[in-house]
Amino acid sequence: MTKEQLKTYLNITENQYLGIDVIHGNVQLIDIKKIPKGFNPNVSGYLDLDSITHVSKGFSPTVGGSLHLRNVTKLPKGFNPTVGGYLYLDSVTEIPKEFNPIVGDDLYLRSVVRLAEGFSPVLGGSLHLDNTTKISKGFSPTVGIDLNLDSITKIPKGFNPIIGGGLYLPEVTEIPKGFNPTIGGNLSLRAMTVISEEFSPSVGGYLNLPRVTEISGQFSPTMGGTLYLNNVTKIPKGFNPTVGGNLYSDATVPYAKLGNNPIIWNDGKYILVDGIFTEVVYKKGNVYQVKELTDPNEFYLVTDGTKWAHGDTLKEAYQDLVYKVTNRNKEDFEHLTLNSLLTFEESIACYRTITSACSFGIRDFVQSNGIEEKDRTISEIIELTRGSYGNDLFVQFFN
Repeated sequence: MTKEQLKTYLNITENQYLGIDVIHGNVQLIDIKKIPKGFNPNVSGYLDLDSITHVSKGFSPTVGGSLHLRNVTKLPKGFNPTVGGYLYLDSVTEIPKEFNPIVGDDLYLRSVVRLAEGFSPVLGGSLHLDNTTKISKGFSPTVGIDLNLDSITKIPKGFNPIIGGGLYLPEVTEIPKGFNPTIGGNLSLRAMTVISEEFSPSVGGYLNLPRVTEISGQFSPTMGGTLYLNNVTKIPKGFNPTVGGNLYSDATVPYAKLGNNPIIWNDGKYILVDGIFTEVVYKKGNVYQVKELTDPNEFYLVTDGTKWAHGDTLKEAYQDLVYKVTNRNKEDFEHLTLNSLLTFEESIACYRTITSACSFGIRDFVQSNGIEEKDRTISEIIELTRGSYGNDLFVQFFN
């Protein structure tokens, strides 16, 4: 397809073709085999180019939605698109130096075996590197949700990414000295059998160490979720982890409950409260100005020393804190059973009262997961919130 044919096909101007003016809506070019020279659009919706196998040098579009390049196998130097949604590069086997795109959601690099030096992207969503077997020194991405490294068996010294969600390293058998990532979600190390004395991470979600058989007294992790030590049979003196969920082990393990305490990383630069992982922009006393990773929108976090609350404004945060502290009556819900049907509004009130979750956290959970506002039973609410903040307290209340 020539330049003029493409302009006619999309009914766009010269400025839209060059990316000077925005193409509003989605652009789907499922039959195009090659991108015409100079085509570098700015698209408000998604850009679907799944039929092409080659990207020309100089092509770095701006896409408000997702960019589909699933059949491209090689990227040219200088390819650094700005993508508001997902970036699909499923067939790319090698990434060039200085490839660090701006991606609002997930980046799919499922066929890449080895990462180039200097590759440390900033992503609002997850980074999928399913078949990557080696990561280079200096690889420390900022990932809003999950980092999946399913085929990595060894991680380099100095690998300490910042991850809003989970870090999954199912094949790693040994971790280097100084491994201390910032993880707002889960840390899964399913293949590890031995942990070093220096390893005592803080993890916002669960810490999964199912094959570890022996731990040292120096191992004192902090986690917002569950600690899995399924094969540990002997507990050393001094072992006292802080756990927000449950602790699974064949031995009886003493541990401190996290309760409403926050988890803090990097001397207060990152904080997890009510299941929300944020970067601290400014702090004064008990007031925090924060933002989620890769999101420029700031909001507020306040505490009275025991309870915590979020709000889009400082006033909203304080109002929510007052509600959390003074307006609690769990007895109102004691008569309910797992089959009791609640309206959406009643479900919110019930969950907040029992778990002490803040209105901001509940609203963020509902909006982020696209949850429909409809009637639900207690059982349905339990399944819907499984793995989320307060679910364990909610389950305990009705059991």
